[in-house]
Amino acid sequence: MRTILKYSCEVWSPAYLYLVNKIEWVQKSFTERLNGLSAMSYSDRLIWLGADSLATRRLKCDIVLFYDIVHYIIDVDLLLLDIVDLM
Repeated sequence: MRTILKYSCEVWSPAYLYLVNKIEWVQKSFTERLNGLSAMSYSDRLIWLGADSLATRRLKCDIVLFYDIVHYIIDVDLLLLDIVDLM
């Protein structure tokens, strides 16, 4: 599930809080169903599982992408050409 929600998060990352909350709800409801964790708060479940919220993961992906662009690990010109080709 994590891979599906993380896929290309730099591109589709929601800008509106209500959309962030809808996406976060998927992970929140899944972790509630895990045996023995339903009584814990969402943040406690994440700590116990060693996981981050989806919003935190998207932020980390954004920071890594920014780092890669600044340090020329990703060629932005090629990236933009790929995006234009998709249109």
